[in-house]
Amino acid sequence: MANSYLYFRTVVDIDDDDGNASNLTDSIMIPASSISSMYPNSDTQLVINYEPIVQVLQQIILTIDTSTHKKVMIAISRACLRSGVHVIADDVVTNLANETVSSTYLIPEITACVSIELTDALTP
Repeated sequence: MANSYLYFRTVVDIDDDDGNASNLTDSIMIPASSISSMYPNSDTQLVINYEPIVQVLQQIILTIDTSTHKKVMIAISRACLRSGVHVIADDVVTNLANETVSSTYLIPEITACVSIELTDALTP
């Protein structure tokens, strides 16, 4: 696997991407090599499990177009093979200047980053 990193963000206003005490999971960048599995959670959600520095399974849940799980998994897998930073899901639609911007996704079938789940080992 190439030296790749995958980026995910759940907030729609960049001012809210602050990782404050109430929500440490606004955004995350993980090494592609830490992905341990991907599977459908519903017709429109894909779960990505990954292993962070501490050896506890973590999850990122994406909203995707109905029944496009395989296509999304293949796209993420291909991104993992290329070196660099790859934005998988960035839900931001308001930048620091309070201007409307477009959210960014690896492929059009990804429509949102629902959640980034961390275990208690990584939260205060």
